[in-house]
Amino acid sequence: MISYTVLSDKTSRETHPKTGLPIIHRTWVVLISGAFYYLSWLSCAPDHELPECMAFACDETGHVDEWLSLACCYCVNPHVAFAEVMDQLLGLEVA
Repeated sequence: MISYTVLSDKTSRETHPKTGLPIIHRTWVVLISGAFYYLSWLSCAPDHELPECMAFACDETGHVDEWLSLACCYCVNPHVAFAEVMDQLLGLEVA
């Protein structure tokens, strides 16, 4: 079984760039088998206006150099979205 560690868990309130309405942005930095990942959940993503959680490779501070999504989920609940994206990432680690 692969384990992981959540190094950072933050929530912020932002303004949607198109509608001006408030959105919730939740982020995590996670360590899995020596690799760091930045997970980002938005209550309303700017490009399609749906909830979205994505994972990206990052450094230990959470800095992302390449915004290439490694896992994605469109769940309205951030906790369920986190779990789904983590399942996807853990599946990548096993393969």
